[in-house]
Amino acid sequence: MDPLSLLVGGIAICQVAGKIISFSAQHVKSMANLPAEVQVLVSEIALLSGVLNSLCSSLQDSGGGTTKPITNSLASSVTECQQQLEELYSFLAKHQGSGSRLAGLGRTLKWPMKAQETREWIVKMERYKTTFSLALQQEEL
Repeated sequence: MDPLSLLVGGIAICQVAGKIISFSAQHVKSMANLPAEVQVLVSEIALLSGVLNSLCSSLQDSGGGTTKPITNSLASSVTECQQQLEELYSFLAKHQGSGSRLAGLGRTLKWPMKAQETREWIVKMERYKTTFSLALQQEEL
């Protein structure tokens, strides 16, 4: 994967991450007691986005003209991460208020995932964050 494609993929991931964070912020406003898992998930997604922004900046600063081995190995991780975040966003958007106002209010007041599902998403986001953090460290060497 050339550095430009990696940058485009990184930008797409950050955009989807922003949508998920925004969706979660709406739930924070409407819920008195936001489950701890949700707070951790939102934090992991925000950290993932930050690490990816740093990695993209580092790749851009390094000239972007030459393809380094690290950019080739990140191709599948960037694609998978983007697909996972889009899947998560689609799930959350699907469960956002539609239908009757009363049913929509019930969905707004309750996080649409069970605690175990949320913990599984946390693990996925931690893995991607770790992958991109290691790539950033390698890129900076």
